Amino acid sequence: MYRNLQISVAIIHQLLYLEKQKMYRANQFIKAFCELSYLNGVEQKQKIEEMNELMDNMTMKEFSSILKIENLDRIIELIDLNTLPMENAFLLLKNMGYWKVSTETWIYDLSVSILFKRFERMIAKEGKKKEGKNEKLLIGLCQCYILLIKDASNELIPIIVPCLLNAALKKEESDEAQKEEEITLLALGNFSRLVKIEKELYLNEIKEIIKNHQKHHNLTRLAYQSAWEFLIGRLPDNSLEDVIANELHFAREAARELEESSSCMDWKNEDAFEEKRISESKKEYHTLKWLSAIDHFFSFCELWNEELSILIGRVSRIFRVTKDNGHHFSEHAIQCLYSAIENSAVGVIDFFKNGSVDIILEEMVRLDTITKSIAFSVYFMKDICHALELKMEEKEEETKRKIMKRKIFEKMEEEGYENFIIGLFRFTVKEDLYSYVLIVNINDFFINC
Repeated sequence: MYRNLQISVAIIHQLLYLEKQKMYRANQFIKAFCELSYLNGVEQKQKIEEMNELMDNMTMKEFSSILKIENLDRIIELIDLNTLPMENAFLLLKNMGYWKVSTETWIYDLSVSILFKRFERMIAKEGKKKEGKNEKLLIGLCQCYILLIKDASNELIPIIVPCLLNAALKKEESDEAQKEEEITLLALGNFSRLVKIEKELYLNEIKEIIKNHQKHHNLTRLAYQSAWEFLIGRLPDNSLEDVIANELHFAREAARELEESSSCMDWKNEDAFEEKRISESKKEYHTLKWLSAIDHFFSFCELWNEELSILIGRVSRIFRVTKDNGHHFSEHAIQCLYSAIENSAVGVIDFFKNGSVDIILEEMVRLDTITKSIAFSVYFMKDICHALELKMEEKEEETKRKIMKRKIFEKMEEEGYENFIIGLFRFTVKEDLYSYVLIVNINDFFINC
């Protein structure tokens, strides 16, 4: 009773705060939330659909204001009072989880919510049943839990992962089934990369999902990206590299998807957090998640094939079009290129063939503006220089190395080599780039070219 009173007082305070901040959609959402306990099943479902529509049109700030532990605890309170059917609770929680993942909204320690403590017990109980298992209930519990929490205990992983994969493998053809499949794969893709999952629990199933889409194009773009996110997140596991690179052709698929998703983007300056609507962030999320997966792939996969060069070209293009007006994307793109040059499997020549070196040198001469992109550009060039120095065993390789070095030097000379070196000194001193020894190395490298 005292706990219920605490939750009610917290929600009243939240309403007063939202009224003061003039966050209208969030205010309407909380008011509708308070009405749920007075409605019958059909009316309640209709009200939740209205709440989900409000959620879809909220700003990022409004959405953050409603994703609170007290609101989640209110849901379990209504379930316990038998005034909110589990089916309706799932309808609301899935949409919350969908937008939490799609907007990458971070809320401190939602796992302490009573709701999720209860869901953990319910998943464990339902998942361990030998007979009479309620599959629909278990799928809903697992979807909501992983969408909102992102993590799971070692006890729950063998229940949650197969449950979600089996749900995603269902071949039903309808808009509702496709949406459910998207939610399921989005939940799988939201698994933390720090969570260790045994291959026996997922590999055959996730391969079937990806291959089936490559053949039939049966998934939404978000669902397909999420399936890849789940698989790429299982690296570093050397035994997965051949499957990812050569059997499922990640580089080819990522290059195509990145091209398609980025072509839909409006590369204007990023809106302020408070002004951006969560529905507008979906395209951004899609592109950024591909870049995140690509970065992870470059960091851990040491197998090389021709498709990598095409992928590097696509990432370089993102960097070129965003370095002046979409810094969030340019930072992700240059970090991908830096991870790629650090990866010994990627040949230095690939960065010259697709213009990556030219693009990055253009960025480096703008050293009057200190950005994270420029910092990674400096790191990238340091590794390019180091990689070229290692290519000295054969005469042919030595000739190629000198040609590449000369090309870099001429490019820098065009842009003002002396200004670059002076700017680099100033930049590294100002930023204290981990007491960089790059200055001496890069200076000697070009002078002795």
